[in-house]
Amino acid sequence: MAPKIPLLALPEDVTRKILGFLDFLAILNLHKTCHDLRNFINDLRPPSLVYGIKIEMRPEEICLTLNFDPVYHAYEEMKNYKIRYKPYMSGVLVKYRLKSYMDKKMKILKNCDLLTIFSKDLEVILKLQKTTLRYFDLHFLYPKHEKKRKTFKVFEAIQNSQQTEIKEYTLKSKEIEVICQGEHEVLEILLFFDPKALEVLKIDVGKQKARLELQELIYLEQWENSKEVVLTGCTSVPASFQNFEKVEISIHVLTQDDGFGFKEILLQHPTQRLIHLHFQHYYSENELLEVMGAPVFETDVYESRKWKVWWLRAAEERVVKLELHEDSL
Repeated sequence: MAPKIPLLALPEDVTRKILGFLDFLAILNLHKTCHDLRNFINDLRPPSLVYGIKIEMRPEEICLTLNFDPVYHAYEEMKNYKIRYKPYMSGVLVKYRLKSYMDKKMKILKNCDLLTIFSKDLEVILKLQKTTLRYFDLHFLYPKHEKKRKTFKVFEAIQNSQQTEIKEYTLKSKEIEVICQGEHEVLEILLFFDPKALEVLKIDVGKQKARLELQELIYLEQWENSKEVVLTGCTSVPASFQNFEKVEISIHVLTQDDGFGFKEILLQHPTQRLIHLHFQHYYSENELLEVMGAPVFETDVYESRKWKVWWLRAAEERVVKLELHEDSL
């Protein structure tokens, strides 16, 4: 019988070839076995081929969803790879759901902390990431009093994943979505992402019944380089939107100045394609009618909804269409 050769005793090219046959979960588990293998994998950084990462942090569990498809498709959710972390007695219950609902695994880790186990896995995943992500979603869905420690652990894991003895790596994602309780949490995340790769930025504080005030975010390169922005829960509408092709904002009260401010942006900046303002209250409709004049009316296919429309001339022989609906402009 041929003698057994330890994995780390093999030539580096052979070990690299073996790792190439392993799936993502195997590499993640191998990374935890010993310091030598962990350092080898960190230096090698075998391609994980992750194209989407979604983190949902709730009081009762943390859910980490990984997507391995380079393009979006209708049944994407069924092919996602999910890892759920739940407190279990004095340890953590980790559930794995692979690429089908029937393919499930679980394990119990004793005498350990939920946040520590999750953050170490996240750190490894981000450290191995080479491809540009289609999306990176981070949802903080927990009561306010539980905020500080959980957010810190996530930021710490992201920071550690981007630092090696060789160089610092920058994460790349085309789209970033953050559900949080304020601008400061968004700032902590965005600084680790390459502004040249970012195209779509989504920020939602509405689910946490918080208020979004943009004071520092609008000066970041990530804000200036994005092509689309979606904001939910704004207290007021910032003026720094000239660089975006598409803007979508949900605000409690829309003022006349907000509406006319965006109208001027569309008229003057040829890069703008769409501005969509969702509101709960708009008290300036009469003023709008006085300034814009009588509108024309459009309806949907079933003629169940009707809205007002104005047409305006814009720069470079373009035309701006202004629609006023019951809950949006």
